Amino acid sequence: MSGLGLESWRVRSVPGVAELYAAERLDDPTRRLEFIDALDPGVPRAEKWVIMVSTQYGCCVGCAMCDAAERRFRGNVSAADILEQVRRVLAAHPELDPRTVKKLKLHFARMGEPTFNAGVLEALETLARGGALPGLLPSVSTVAPDCPTSAEFLQRLRAVKDRWFGGGRFQLQFSVHTTDPAARRALIPIRSWSLERMGEFARAWRRPDDRLVTLNAVSAPGLPFDADVLAAAFDPAHCLVKLTPVHPTRRAARNALVDDWNEPPAAVRARALALERKGFKVIINAPWPEETAGGVSCGQVASSAEVAVSAG
Repeated sequence: MSGLGLESWRVRSVPGVAELYAAERLDDPTRRLEFIDALDPGVPRAEKWVIMVSTQYGCCVGCAMCDAAERRFRGNVSAADILEQVRRVLAAHPELDPRTVKKLKLHFARMGEPTFNAGVLEALETLARGGALPGLLPSVSTVAPDCPTSAEFLQRLRAVKDRWFGGGRFQLQFSVHTTDPAARRALIPIRSWSLERMGEFARAWRRPDDRLVTLNAVSAPGLPFDADVLAAAFDPAHCLVKLTPVHPTRRAARNALVDDWNEPPAAVRARALALERKGFKVIINAPWPEETAGGVSCGQVASSAEVAVSAG
């Protein structure tokens, strides 16, 4: 299916969990992205529908566990092509009116660092002005790059949130992962905000009726994580912590970072308890086995699509 310069196709299906898509620019097939049509197992799309979109062709960050960096970085996705990913997913379910979906979560968390792409802000405002999706709940996930472009983006994003998505209808997530600066730099090989600066922004970001800012932390082997350090930088009144496994992506395996679990191991449960004692709400993000088997982690879809196209 094509539209607005993108040719898209379904790569594979994970029954009851997700439909995985890849797309490329008609005028430049080297510019490939991925997007996902997902749901919580057992929850109908009319109740909760999740759409995950890419904001860049590849990714210029190169996180040590993410396969988005397996493809050469080819620039930002336009606002029009971000919206085309959404349209493609909605069109795949003509039986369902998206205006009636209670929670339509649009997650900017596939390929790319959203704060490098002002087209994300344009796409959000376009969706908001249209007013056709009352259940829309955008979610932006960032590693918090330390640069003027990202700082300006986050300030503008706060204004977009305050104007269009109040009342807890927006989610901001920082990819924290470790409380050790050197370990975080090794995992996320760009200059990024300190924990203290992220904490300051989280306090400024939240209005009384906003969602808590999510601090994502993976359980990769050898990554230092100290609840005392996190609590010194972040206020539990404004932030929650999400503990996540590391799926067996190519890069995670290559860098010995895989920690794949469906039931949290003792070390993860202990970390959750330490954080709760500091006052944090903790979410243990235990995936369904089908997610791991389906290869739904960032970059895996586009990489497998590349293999499929090459083989074909």
